[in-house]
Amino acid sequence: MDFKSLNYEQFEVLVAKLLQAEGYEIKKNNRYGISGPDIVVENPSGKTELVEVKHYKKQDVLPASLLRKIVADIERYSQLESSDGFIIVTSNAISERGLLELDAFNNARIVDRNKLNELVDRHSSIANEFEALISYQASVLEIDSSLVVKPKENKLITELKNTPLGKDGWRDYEDVCVKILNYLFLNPLSAPKVQSRTEDGLDIRDAVYAIRPGNQYWDILRSECRTRFMVAEFKNYEEEIGQKEVESIRQYLYPKAMRSFGILCSRKGPKDSAEKKRRRSWVEDEKLIAFVTDSDLIDMINLKDAGEEPFEVIDSHLEEFFSVLCP
Repeated sequence: MDFKSLNYEQFEVLVAKLLQAEGYEIKKNNRYGISGPDIVVENPSGKTELVEVKHYKKQDVLPASLLRKIVADIERYSQLESSDGFIIVTSNAISERGLLELDAFNNARIVDRNKLNELVDRHSSIANEFEALISYQASVLEIDSSLVVKPKENKLITELKNTPLGKDGWRDYEDVCVKILNYLFLNPLSAPKVQSRTEDGLDIRDAVYAIRPGNQYWDILRSECRTRFMVAEFKNYEEEIGQKEVESIRQYLYPKAMRSFGILCSRKGPKDSAEKKRRRSWVEDEKLIAFVTDSDLIDMINLKDAGEEPFEVIDSHLEEFFSVLCP
């Protein structure tokens, strides 16, 4: 079934009908915009489960970072609504990385596009009802499938993938990362001030962005972190970054100058030593650092292209960092 031809409300109705056909009893169905799980069900075993429905029409694969945020949201809902587990239902595909991360949550189940199609095949009357709806909507809109062109990969993603790791691609990596951050975040962020310095014999460049008010995501960060600027550093190492690289950006962050938030872009992500150094930077100095990998940059570009909010990826990382922070 072409789920993308359904709007969110229609897709949620389809999910509810499929759950009922599978023997689930709908206990509560929250209206769109209400804080809480989309659907509360009693499963055939008599246990209560929370259902979160996600329908990103312009997105093919649900990024792992967004999946983590969805899980975090529904875990919070479970504290308010007594339940024995939860189900995430999405019209999107789930990456292998996302499925691996979901394995860490014992009480979570995922119903992705493939499993949804299996349910649709099992319940022909529901399938016929919604196929008829899709056909009707297509005829009204006079959609000619021959005119539908599969979107090409964003050229920034291609450029990032083609940038060699290590010293040979160091400047190219800095350039493409600045272009990506500009594409993602200019307005509400200002054009960056690019500054150069020497480190380990390399000419290192930092990009400093002023955070303009007016965007709910950046406004929250601006307030919570007490910062007017975002500092971005770029490490094109072939291996994971360590505490030395965190120290490099930490030294440039300066809360008295309202420069308390930094993004550290790298190809492979952080080592444990980098994670520990980041924790100390926040606990001791209130300097907040987000680690951003190639996968994160690609996820954010895809979200931007799909009309979604790319900052969700960074926000999910920060939420994960704070959720496990202890004295």
